[in-house]
Amino acid sequence: MQRAQWGLFGTISLAALALTVLYGVHLSRWPDAPDRGFTFWVDLGNRVVAQTRPLGEAAGLRAGDHILSVNGQRYETYREYLELLNLTPGGENVYEIEREGQVLAVPVPMRPLGLEIVLKP
Repeated sequence: MQRAQWGLFGTISLAALALTVLYGVHLSRWPDAPDRGFTFWVDLGNRVVAQTRPLGEAAGLRAGDHILSVNGQRYETYREYLELLNLTPGGENVYEIEREGQVLAVPVPMRPLGLEIVLKP
């Protein structure tokens, strides 16, 4: 029985090590992920700006903005939204938004998130 316990312990230890390594690899790639300048929250849907980051705020986005289209195209699902994004660093994405009854076009430059945003609590 003790041999089986050591085998189970080894299996669990290897699984924990594998998860830790995968998490580390994923974390190391986050700084290169695109910064859209804002976040969505699931309960608000994929059309409402839930919270802005400095990039989006500087571009003119505000929490509560309702996104009508991205780069001139409407979308229904989050996957469709992602497909419309220009992810080229130095490029931009133009969000057509509705705010307090006004329709505005807000260009947001594309840049990587960077380490400071990834590690910010």
